[in-house]
Amino acid sequence: MKFPQGVNIYALSDSGFDHLGYFKQLLAGGVDIIQLRDKHMHDRDFYELALKLRKLVKRYKKIFIINDRLHISQAVDADGIHLGENDLPISVARKILGKRKIIGYSAHNFSSAFNAWREGADYISVGPMFKSPTKKYLEPIPVTEIQLITQRIRLPLVAIGGINLRNIISVRNLGFRNVALISGLKRARNKKEFITKVRMILEK
Repeated sequence: MKFPQGVNIYALSDSGFDHLGYFKQLLAGGVDIIQLRDKHMHDRDFYELALKLRKLVKRYKKIFIINDRLHISQAVDADGIHLGENDLPISVARKILGKRKIIGYSAHNFSSAFNAWREGADYISVGPMFKSPTKKYLEPIPVTEIQLITQRIRLPLVAIGGINLRNIISVRNLGFRNVALISGLKRARNKKEFITKVRMILEK
């Protein structure tokens, strides 16, 4: 499986979310990719939740990514895994998962994005684009670094971090057609309407 072409809206969850209920709303609302992320949930609970989400995502024919927990990604036959700088190396994950699974990577500068490309990532999330409540310890990436990434990295790039309807045009203008959303989606009262507006802006 490959990362899908064109505009993609990528939804993530986080610790403390009602993951199943949240993703039910978002898949019905039209997101293209979901990522189950919870740093505090025990493996057994995470696994049982991932099984339910696997069935739900198949029903909608969308993509299901698991953050960090490679063993659970394998156990539930998720479509792929998302890694960061403190997780397994991309090359090791690829040996375990094979070529058919999607491997994503979080990059906070050009150097880490380039290394992820070289090691065989299928897509790279770039962020935070703006100050983000879920990444309080990270400063936004300088525009010069973002431009290096968008101009030189030949992989699908996913903008992430503090993205909302007020600033998404600037994200699009930097060259992104894929956006990952957490806070913006969670706060949206009408999630389907929010997703539709985001897609319309990115497709212009």
